[in-house]
Amino acid sequence: MKLLLLAVAIAAIAACGDSAAAPAVSPSARLVASPGVDQKGSADATVDQSSVSISSDAAHNVVITVKLTANATRPAVLQSSLSDTSGQPVGTAKSGALHLTAGETTTVTLNGDPSSGTIAHASFELVPA
Repeated sequence: MKLLLLAVAIAAIAACGDSAAAPAVSPSARLVASPGVDQKGSADATVDQSSVSISSDAAHNVVITVKLTANATRPAVLQSSLSDTSGQPVGTAKSGALHLTAGETTTVTLNGDPSSGTIAHASFELVPA
């Protein structure tokens, strides 16, 4: 009920005043139904491709969570390149510094700016921290 009243109030306020267009609002992360996932580069850790979750936060920034199993002990950063259905880049995301311990599985969160298009594919790569 409160949301309905809020919507009515906003519409009433918008009807008053000048006719200037409202500023564009960044869209939330747009995704195809089942984005593809792959991993490139180092074999020091393995991304559980079935665990990948791509969403957006309140500010429309891309948020990715993934389970990562370490195959070596070392510091690293996990990064992701995001692309659309034609393979064109639409964004990136990366984790903070990680300390991998061989044999351990951990949930990692990657953050990125709002995507510039529809995310159809996420490619992950482990890089030195």
